[in-house]
Amino acid sequence: MKVLKCSDLMWQYILKFKHGIAKLSQRYYYAWRIVKAHNVIGSITIDEFLKTLKHDTLSIPTDTLIELESIM
Repeated sequence: MKVLKCSDLMWQYILKFKHGIAKLSQRYYYAWRIVKAHNVIGSITIDEFLKTLKHDTLSIPTDTLIELESIM
């Protein structure tokens, strides 16, 4: 039960952090890049996206990979 509560709290903190960074992204370029990278990673990790894949490998455009690599 404690693990579930901890997981819920962590999820709430992540959402609040994302909301705060999204507000900053209207003013700061690097905050915008963080939000963009988070959205790309989030879209890759959702179950519906993974179910639509027919291959064993994930095909991400090269420019997206280069941008994610430069952010990290």
